[in-house]
Amino acid sequence: MRIHEFGTEHEKTVLLLHSACLSWRMFRPAVERLQTQYHLIIPALPAHDPDEKTPYTSVEAIAAELGGWLTQRGIGALWGLYGVSMGGAVALRLLADGKIPVRTCVLDAAITPYRAPRWLTRGFSLRNYLVIRFAQRHLALIRRAFPSQRFGQAAVEDVCMILGRMDRRDVWRVFDSCFYYPLPKQLCTAARVSYWYGEKEYSQRALDIRHVRRLLPEAVFVPFPDCAHAEFVSGQPEAFAARLAETLERDYIHIYKTSALHGNFLLHRALVSALYYAVMAAAICSAPSRGRQADCAVSMRSAHAGS
Repeated sequence: MRIHEFGTEHEKTVLLLHSACLSWRMFRPAVERLQTQYHLIIPALPAHDPDEKTPYTSVEAIAAELGGWLTQRGIGALWGLYGVSMGGAVALRLLADGKIPVRTCVLDAAITPYRAPRWLTRGFSLRNYLVIRFAQRHLALIRRAFPSQRFGQAAVEDVCMILGRMDRRDVWRVFDSCFYYPLPKQLCTAARVSYWYGEKEYSQRALDIRHVRRLLPEAVFVPFPDCAHAEFVSGQPEAFAARLAETLERDYIHIYKTSALHGNFLLHRALVSALYYAVMAAAICSAPSRGRQADCAVSMRSAHAGS
């Protein structure tokens, strides 16, 4: 896996992970602005390198390889982590691995795994595999489905080029892995997480959004008006770069200024919650039995099964 770097003179390191069926070049227009402020690391993910044919492995294998590469390079923490679609799945896996601390993570329409039997997830993978295989034989349809005035001419040509190079086995592995990779029931991370999505793709991302809410209850969800899947990053690179930089630099009112302060915040919140429940328990115990029964209501958040 080849890795491209820009702005190496800067201290703040940001890892950008591209979508499936696109290459690292999708970030080129945004790089011009971001490299003046950040050290950018942009890997060419397996089976998506325009200059080298490499087989696709899996979401978890890619995350492990990137974590190892960062460690070898002496990069002990990331100022920012951004992943779109398949890249968002890899970003989630990096957070789950927990080997590289991340200050701010943006999951742009990240694909989460299905919480369903393996045979069923393979059925969904087969559906997407057949759609992409059909598109590989009719690239003209790609240009119709993704008009250059919305997604940018460079991105549309990039899709056609990557699809023209991808082996059928790689197409299968991409979807089979993205729909079925390991994640914990709840993800423990000190990172500030935002989940971005286009309003036009909400119905496709609804299950992913539910899954991320369960994994990361404190995540912030940001819809982008009149945008489809990956349209904001590919079709509006200047606005994307500005919004990403704004998100990475946001201070969150002193709570997240440093990881140490964030840890103190979590400890403080836990103590406040414990005190609250202790007071409530004392009040319930001292109340009449009817009041005690009335105060025993609980609600559970539903879980989700990937995109």
